[in-house]
Amino acid sequence: MSARRAALVLNPVAQRDVRSILLYTRKQWGQSARDAYEEALNQALLTLSENPLIGRQRDAVPGDLRTFRVRQHMIYYRYSDDTLTVLRVLHGKMDPGQHVIEN
Repeated sequence: MSARRAALVLNPVAQRDVRSILLYTRKQWGQSARDAYEEALNQALLTLSENPLIGRQRDAVPGDLRTFRVRQHMIYYRYSDDTLTVLRVLHGKMDPGQHVIEN
């Protein structure tokens, strides 16, 4: 018997983040690197939907947010009522306090 997956929602800003990451990766390192990064992001989102509490709680950012690392990026998300909402996907060097906006 498999565990129930959380519903996964990427807000529009997170969708834009992912598109930008993939575009940048393709321009810098080529299509195969872009495809590999997309697969890593998709796998991370699947893992989170199956285990939504696996991410680290973030006290530095307002709200009940968690993070999950994917290569050089952090997925910022909230989990409640069987729904996992991705707010942002930011490079690990970015200050989340300036970029993660409550929705």
